Amino acid sequence: MGQRKLNRQSVRRWRFTIVCGLCAFLISCNNANSLLDDYLSRLQRTLDVDIPSPETLTLPAFPPRRDLLIDIPDSRINLIEAWELNHCQVFSLIGERNSILGKLSEADVRFDYERRLLNALPDCIEDDATSDDTRELLTTVLITKRRQLKDALWNATFAQADFAHLFSLSERELKPDEPLNIALYEQVLSQLVHWPKGESAVSSEHVSHGVKLGSEFSLAGATLQSQRLAIIRLTQANQMLLQATDASSLCPKGLTLPELEFARNVMMKSFIGKVQPWLVTVADAERASLAQTYAFAQTFPTTEQGKLVSYFEDTRAINHRFREIIRLHTERWQALFETCQQSATPS
Repeated sequence: MGQRKLNRQSVRRWRFTIVCGLCAFLISCNNANSLLDDYLSRLQRTLDVDIPSPETLTLPAFPPRRDLLIDIPDSRINLIEAWELNHCQVFSLIGERNSILGKLSEADVRFDYERRLLNALPDCIEDDATSDDTRELLTTVLITKRRQLKDALWNATFAQADFAHLFSLSERELKPDEPLNIALYEQVLSQLVHWPKGESAVSSEHVSHGVKLGSEFSLAGATLQSQRLAIIRLTQANQMLLQATDASSLCPKGLTLPELEFARNVMMKSFIGKVQPWLVTVADAERASLAQTYAFAQTFPTTEQGKLVSYFEDTRAINHRFREIIRLHTERWQALFETCQQSATPS
């Protein structure tokens, strides 16, 4: 009787241990850092090499708003001139802009105003009720506003805090299997990239959607954080694989050890099965956020682009290094098996 009770207690302890172990495993891999740490630990046990010290890699910070904001001079129209426009929409737009709310409006609202004004000016200029002097004044305003529209769009996006939050480094890395609608970011940001050159072609909805996405989640910043982590951890993994390859530790003197198959198992199940899907997600996030904003910035004049040149050079370097470290990691695995006269992938 006592023995059966002891056995039941042993079974319960065994089940508890298994459950705790499974929970610990699930918890340990619910973020990218734990996923890659687990991968390095498996490499360490299989290759029998130490995990090297991680390198220090600093990410660039997005420039402050004061360095990006463009001063756009207002086009002045006096009260008498404005009153002569009461027969067309420009009159109500001037009143809207001069209201308290208009003067305190955010940059994206200001851009929408400039866009609507550009739509209204040609009709007002061509209206028979518009005097010749007023028509000449409005033509000058139209030329100026067309030239300033790009500046207004710049202030409404890159120089606006909510849109710039897209690049914030306050976010953690992208999680494995995180339910992010990356395609939505690509769709919305690409609408800004591909709008035609006509003065009213990009709508305020396009801008507001981009600003809203940026304020909700820093996808570009989280992507950079993820690429930084991948570069650091895969650099460590590459050093471990190189050390094992140079020492021929898995096939000393041509004798293939069982550990070689263990290594293949780590490559297939841990790297290809778990780490690689996360790396693909990070690459997709780069394409949807950073690549789109690079292209968007290039639609602006050189003066505006210059404000972000240094930042984008640094982030592009991170993007390039991310792709290169993945390529090198694949080559390191191949070299490990070629040293033992075997293929990396099972036949």
